[in-house]
Amino acid sequence: MEIGVIEKSSDNQNLTLPWQASYSAEAEQAVLGSMLIDAGCVKDVLKCLAEDDFYIRTNRDIFCVIRRMQTEAKPIDGVTVAAEMERDGVYTENTRKYLAQLMEVTPTSANVLEYARIVRKKAEKTRFTRAVMEALGDEDDPQAAVTAICHQRMKARR
Repeated sequence: MEIGVIEKSSDNQNLTLPWQASYSAEAEQAVLGSMLIDAGCVKDVLKCLAEDDFYIRTNRDIFCVIRRMQTEAKPIDGVTVAAEMERDGVYTENTRKYLAQLMEVTPTSANVLEYARIVRKKAEKTRFTRAVMEALGDEDDPQAAVTAICHQRMKARR
């Protein structure tokens, strides 16, 4: 089984975009693994990441379940998250194995905010690229569209 993909399908249901996006499977996995290893870091991660920051659908599903469990003050670990995923209908026969792999491949939960920063930066780059691609598809003057998006992006950073 490939880490980051519990179940492959012919229509790429594990991917959210039709073009190659910028993402780090390792950082996504490390964030989730950290949350499973150390539930104390969940609150901090939820402050800086959102569901759509996760590119891999399986990882996004896990994040959503953990977020809900945190909101409901439920205990968070590999066993409880698997049970909640099963209840939510996002559980497959490989879910427990994947959750265990997430915990195994995570070097340490001490760096979770750095892993989250990587996920966030990649997600921002993907959103920017998506905006450019959409603008180019609708614009008669692609250069003007790119220039306008760049100016808008630069204003947002100030």
